[in-house]
Amino acid sequence: MTQTSQVELDVFWQLASPDDNVRARAAEQLCKSLLDAQAKSGGSSPCTDLSYSLKRLSRGLASSREGARHGFCLALTTLLRSQPCIEASTFFSDLLTTLDVRGCTQQEEKECNIGRLFGCMALVQSGRCRVA
Repeated sequence: MTQTSQVELDVFWQLASPDDNVRARAAEQLCKSLLDAQAKSGGSSPCTDLSYSLKRLSRGLASSREGARHGFCLALTTLLRSQPCIEASTFFSDLLTTLDVRGCTQQEEKECNIGRLFGCMALVQSGRCRVA
């Protein structure tokens, strides 16, 4: 994030907390911060902070830490719901690229594939997927 304080970076650690309430507060705090950053940027495409966070959240979906997948998925779902500048197709493509399984160990491939499922779940739960 461009003008990130330690408190803001700590939000990513809090998203991986085993405590549901801590994860929910962290997701809310991150999303509010990113809504403000996007509003200040005034652009129709994601601002630098939002782009950074989307990538970091996508990578976090592959984490095996106790609450990481749930917290990162919650934050992604909320961001996808609240940020119309995030194109669903672009998010999906970036998710597949970020969690690329080529050259991974068997365990890393498993983690990436689970992360991809959680990313798809965030996309569906956000209401951004349309049935053809």
